[in-house]
Amino acid sequence: MEKELIKTCIIESNSFFREGLKSILRDSRFRIDCEAERVEDALSYLQTEHPDLVIAELPAGAETVPADFNAIREAVPDARIVALVGQQCPMLMTDCLMQDIDGFLIKTMKPSVLLQSLALIAEGERVYPANLVARLLRGGAQSMVVMPGSQEQYNLTAREMDILHLLVAGEPNKVIARRLSITEATVKVHLRSLLKKINAANRTQAAIWALHHGFANSAQPTGVQPA
Repeated sequence: MEKELIKTCIIESNSFFREGLKSILRDSRFRIDCEAERVEDALSYLQTEHPDLVIAELPAGAETVPADFNAIREAVPDARIVALVGQQCPMLMTDCLMQDIDGFLIKTMKPSVLLQSLALIAEGERVYPANLVARLLRGGAQSMVVMPGSQEQYNLTAREMDILHLLVAGEPNKVIARRLSITEATVKVHLRSLLKKINAANRTQAAIWALHHGFANSAQPTGVQPA
């Protein structure tokens, strides 16, 4: 069965890149219904036509998501939103994560990779550069804006906190089980509960959430055995 076309809006100030992007998407599922140089130029279309996907550039040198991205989300709350950036920037990527933007794609990526990334985003995935995510998990907490939280605020158990700390350290379930002297099956049970409580889809999102909320900076979890 043939998949449905994806109504797409492109917001990009550089006409050369905009034409290149249109060429890449021409024979794909992504049907370009609107193109604009600025968000404000596309708002009328967004509010009336409700596209499935909005691909919008972020200004060169930006370290935070501009306010007009909020206008996109307000106009099409159910659409998938992708940020196009000229270069990798951990601070900007972090802000995109915090603003629930569905994709953070670099303009210099290969056309085939771009298409694959957009397909994943259209299917409900969030796509971010793996190397930048790894950098955050290795020690990006110092460079991130922290939104303080508490264990009680999110109703996290002591064991869930232990697992959260080890997720930030990048440990797999097997190592977490050994460090906490529990079975891998028990780790999975606690992990499912943890993800549900903090509204994270996977362990990577949980680790990034911990960095955002300051949990990665506290002392070693009490249940952890020395490695």
